[in-house]
Amino acid sequence: MQRHVASCEEYLQAVPANQLPLLERLRALIHEAVPSVREEIRWGMLSYDDGGALFALAAQKHYVGLYVMATQALKDMAEELASIDHGKGCLRFKRIEAVPTDTIRRLLVHAKSVRERECKKQG
Repeated sequence: MQRHVASCEEYLQAVPANQLPLLERLRALIHEAVPSVREEIRWGMLSYDDGGALFALAAQKHYVGLYVMATQALKDMAEELASIDHGKGCLRFKRIEAVPTDTIRRLLVHAKSVRERECKKQG
């Protein structure tokens, strides 16, 4: 769900209280996995950039979505991610207990390396 906000703080204030711990957990994982990432608002959601768009987080009506821009990383880890509700470029979480922390951390690091390889090929 896109939120019309000007800052990350405003976005977090607009998230329903029952979804905030889950969103904050995913947010922390992103910052742990890619410490150099910049957090901003893009596309009406929290967006994470490190020389190019890497991830986004959005509190939707029934879940929190983790959007991975390097979709090849999702394909590469498809077997590990099979038990998670997902789409072509996003993982959907309804409960904080459903977040497989180590797997998501590996995905985030892998997605950053995939994006870096793609940028080198283009450059």
